[in-house]
Amino acid sequence: MRKPGFRSGSRAVRFTLVLVAAALVGRRASSQERVFVTDGGNTGDTLLILDTSPMPSITPILVGIQPSGVAVRPDGAFAYVTNTFDGTVSVVDTALNAEVDTVSIGSMARPHGIAVTPDGSQAYVANRLANTVSVIDLSSNVVSSTIPVAGRPTGVAINPNGTFAFVTKAANAQVAQIDIQVVPPSVIRNIGVGDTPQGIAVRPGGRFVYVCNTGGSVSVIDTLPNPPAVTATIPLSDVPIAIAFLRDGTRAYVARQSGGTVSAIDATSVPPSVINPPITVGMFPSGVASTLAGDRVYVTNFSSHSLSIINPSTNTVVNTLSMTGVNPLAIAIAAIGPLPPTNTPTATSTPIPPTKTPTGPTPTISATRTPGTPTRRPTATERPTRTPVGGDSPTRKPTATARPTRTPVGAKPGHGPLSLSPHASAVAVCIAHCRLQTSTLSDRLACMALCHSGS
Repeated sequence: MRKPGFRSGSRAVRFTLVLVAAALVGRRASSQERVFVTDGGNTGDTLLILDTSPMPSITPILVGIQPSGVAVRPDGAFAYVTNTFDGTVSVVDTALNAEVDTVSIGSMARPHGIAVTPDGSQAYVANRLANTVSVIDLSSNVVSSTIPVAGRPTGVAINPNGTFAFVTKAANAQVAQIDIQVVPPSVIRNIGVGDTPQGIAVRPGGRFVYVCNTGGSVSVIDTLPNPPAVTATIPLSDVPIAIAFLRDGTRAYVARQSGGTVSAIDATSVPPSVINPPITVGMFPSGVASTLAGDRVYVTNFSSHSLSIINPSTNTVVNTLSMTGVNPLAIAIAAIGPLPPTNTPTATSTPIPPTKTPTGPTPTISATRTPGTPTRRPTATERPTRTPVGGDSPTRKPTATARPTRTPVGAKPGHGPLSLSPHASAVAVCIAHCRLQTSTLSDRLACMALCHSGS
């Protein structure tokens, strides 16, 4: 076999990141809390999963092109990534650390925001160019319905009791309220908000919906009246783009994109008010998420290639994770089940064919950690596979058996688990390395064969 050539550019940097993370850690952290970050650059194709240990490992999962949104099923078993350029949603198995399925939304749909229902049965995807919201049945990974939503739908949030989805309409200065209990789900009203709404979040408790209007404000929708109405508008400059609540609902944190800052909002005051001063983070902050304990807030800095970690008790940045070569965009934090403790590859143990040593800068990895090991309920052992047929409504290939093992021949190179053996996680990471290192299909398949043989 010809010695595989090393790819240059951002892929080379991402491979460097993998080796550095593996060399620093060489094992899984005991914590089950994970941070999911998309590399949302124009040529990005990776979901990065971080643990929350003092020296966090970073696991890259190859997905589609320009991954823009990410959501995690409540039990933590699967993560769902919207690939804007590809017009798809990647299904990532968090135990195998691999993409295991792809849902076709439409090549020109431009899917962006995504949210999963509290019962884990459906995902709602905002398609900016198609002016629709796709509903994915997560038991089969099939688009079960498509809802017309004019006005460039961008962000999605679902209330805690799973009755309504709220979708920002960036071109219409509105939020669409979707009744998700009816079949098929449908828009029941549009609620006027500020200019160019994008990020959206439901305050824990479910009554209030906060909307980031990039034109310069945050709208607060009270859903208790019939119809719901905006009861407060919080002036906030510098393009407020994304928002997340602490789990107790006392504060919301808003990423202000053009100012390189994050502002905390006191959600307990009437009306809600901004807590000054703003918190300086990196350049072009684009996503924000809170840990399960509410003791840290993570912020993705798209142009600074980094993550900022905020301590809410002091509203100060306590750590910064450098992610050279990555444009961090969307972020989610969730608890997932324990991963195989002995199968994490190190820089020397992963079976990878000889290759050139990557050059260039390597990321600085440092983080704070809070004790605690949240758990998740067991996942089902069977899930039907599907055969995509294109368009917005792919069909499902029924099966009565557990998810089948894939083989490399004919498969999408470097994607998905190729074995469900105890070594599946190591094999999946090895295959991801093969995809990063090789430039031809023949080299890739040969490299993947070595992954399976363990040689």
